[in-house]
Amino acid sequence: MNRNLRIEDVSLTDTGLARSENEDCHVSLPQQQVWLVADGMGGHDNGRFASQAIVDAARSAQLPDGLEEACYALGGAIHAANEKIYATSREGGKMMGSSVVALVVREGEFAVMWAGD
Repeated sequence: MNRNLRIEDVSLTDTGLARSENEDCHVSLPQQQVWLVADGMGGHDNGRFASQAIVDAARSAQLPDGLEEACYALGGAIHAANEKIYATSREGGKMMGSSVVALVVREGEFAVMWAGD
């Protein structure tokens, strides 16, 4: 970890004006130098399940020290979560999903990963 880089984070989500339930999830993993927000698809069934599955996958991912390798590992975890979301959606016969954005920091470099709207 770069000792000259200091990151402080605060997280807050809001239901907004269109929905009655907030389906967003987020995770801050400063030890892994990863921050992620998953935005459950409102208007579909169980966006909260989808966004939570992505956050849980990121939380359990073992990320290497290198930036590119860490991004591939996090991307693999997100793909595994997507497979779980898709299977659950097919079993229940209802559409669900989530967009995701993640920040990965390594030794003075960073990458932003994004999928969805």
